[in-house]
Amino acid sequence: MRKTILYTALACIALLVSELQAQSKPIVIGQSYSLESEIFEQPHEINVYLPASYSEKDKSGKLLNKSYPVIYLIDGGIEQDFIHMAGLASLAADYRNIREFILVGVQTVNRRYELTSPTKVAEEIKYVPKNGGSQKFMSFLDNEVKPLVQKRFRTTDESMLIGESIAGMFTAETFLKRPELFTSYAVISPSLWWNKQQIAKSALSNLKKHNYEGKKLYLTIADEGGDMREGVEIFANAIKESKLKDFEWKYEPMEHKTHATIFHPAALEAIHFLMAIKPFEQYQQEQHQ
Repeated sequence: MRKTILYTALACIALLVSELQAQSKPIVIGQSYSLESEIFEQPHEINVYLPASYSEKDKSGKLLNKSYPVIYLIDGGIEQDFIHMAGLASLAADYRNIREFILVGVQTVNRRYELTSPTKVAEEIKYVPKNGGSQKFMSFLDNEVKPLVQKRFRTTDESMLIGESIAGMFTAETFLKRPELFTSYAVISPSLWWNKQQIAKSALSNLKKHNYEGKKLYLTIADEGGDMREGVEIFANAIKESKLKDFEWKYEPMEHKTHATIFHPAALEAIHFLMAIKPFEQYQQEQHQ
C-alpha cells in the first residue's frame, strides 16, 4: 500500500514537472486599437496584421524600413472577419504569388446603418429603421482610420478596400462615389438589391463623374439569383459600357459557392488579382541566379 502511494505521488510530481516544462504562451497575430471616433461618437476596434518582414533587419542589425501596401477590411473586428483574413495575409510570407501587405480590419458596430445608403423602400425601412450611414462611414475611413494607419505604420500609396455582402455593397458604393479613397477594390457578393438596386442603377452616371486611371476592381458573386444577381449584372455592365481608361478589372462569378461560403475563397482570388507579384517560375529562376 505504501509503495502504491509513493509511486502515485512520484507520478503526480513527474506530471507536474512535465506540465511546467511545457509552459503555454499566447499566439499573437496582430495588434488591436480602440479608435475613439468623433464622427460616430463611439469607439471602433481597429485590428492590424503586419507582414512577417515588417521587423526585418540587415546584417548590421539596422531595421530595413520597408513600406507596404494596405488592405482595409470592412467588418474587420475580431469577432467578424479579421482572423481568417490575417491567415490569408500570412500566405505572402510563404511564396504564393502575393505581395506582402498590412491588413487593417475595421470593425463595424452597427453595420446595417454604417454600410447602407438611405433607402426609400418601406419594407427595408421597417426591417432596418436606422439606415443610410454609408457616406458617414466613408468619411470615417478617410478622416480617422487611414490617418491613424499612415501615422503608425510604414505604408505605400497603394491601398485596397474589401467587403462582402452588405460590406460588399458599401465597397461598391465607395468605388462609385469616392474612388480616390483607395487604389483598388474587392467587391464580393454585394447586396445590390438594396433600395431597388439604386447603387447599381446609378453606376453608369457615377462612373462618368470620376477618374479611374490606375484603379483596379475585383467583382464576384456566389450562386445567388434574383434582385441581387441582377444588381451585380447591372453594375458590371455599367463598367463595361464606361470603357474606363487605364483601368483593370475582373468579374468572375463563383457559381459553386453560396453566400455563406464565398468570402474566404473569393478574398484569396481578389488578393491574387490585386496584389499579385512575379510568376512563380520567374521567382524560382531569380532565387537560383
